[in-house]
Amino acid sequence: MGAGYTISEALVAATKTNAEILDMGNKLGTLEVAKLADIIVIDGKPVENLTDLAKVNLVLRNEDIVIKEGRIFIPRHIPVEDKGWDLQKQE
Repeated sequence: MGAGYTISEALVAATKTNAEILDMGNKLGTLEVAKLADIIVIDGKPVENLTDLAKVNLVLRNEDIVIKEGRIFIPRHIPVEDKGWDLQKQE
């Protein structure tokens, strides 16, 4: 890895360390309860081979699947919250 970093150190620098530099370490950078997270699932071991980062299998953004099985995922139906409105009610 360039600049004397191991692959693990480079991945931490790209995630946790950058969140800390941006003063957002309490919200981003690691997978922890109550933190914001976009999650990628890789088909490989990027800690051993950094090029495996290109093998994206699944992406979760804001709890929604964006990429599934390596392809852009568009759900057929996006559920909407029931607001309790009765649209059939006549006044």
